[in-house]
Amino acid sequence: MARTNLGESDQRPFLLKLVFAAAVPFMSSVAKGAQSTIHAATSPEVEGLSNRYFGPKGQEKVSERHHTPAGEQAVWAHCMKVVGPYLPAEPPTRRETR
Repeated sequence: MARTNLGESDQRPFLLKLVFAAAVPFMSSVAKGAQSTIHAATSPEVEGLSNRYFGPKGQEKVSERHHTPAGEQAVWAHCMKVVGPYLPAEPPTRRETR
């Protein structure tokens, strides 16, 4: 977990503020937290690769237990539930996307 100000708010309950304050010494810097994402997005070494996970230690094997068609469908269904209200009723036609 990286030390960012995401989720910072004076409106958080005291107990949550206390938990976050106690976790700060165990958090990495923002730059270190972004390294694996930047590497995966920009490195020529990984160009053309897909279906991979890049974590703090580099490329890591995804557990087969979590990488199943049922798991993928569950993630897709959740994502659609979250973003569905913001999507247009009908997808744009090819002409509209240009």
